[in-house]
Amino acid sequence: MQKPEDLNNWTKAFRRWLAETGESMGPGFRIGLETLLRQLEFLQGEQSHLWQMILELSQTERYRDQYEELRKIVGVGLITAMS
Repeated sequence: MQKPEDLNNWTKAFRRWLAETGESMGPGFRIGLETLLRQLEFLQGEQSHLWQMILELSQTERYRDQYEELRKIVGVGLITAMS
């Protein structure tokens, strides 16, 4: 199985290619790969949800002022400012 050069990282196109490739690799491989791809999709959704929740928390009265001051520092992002 040779990965095409134009598919980098875990983009939707790369995951689609993996799923299509898995179809030809036998039932055990396909089932395992499908399971892992579903888990990846779930975890990415959880990550997005948590990111949104932290962002909302950063805008509450308790955190807003400190968050905004910390974000003025180069290299300080949402997670660092809220840690």
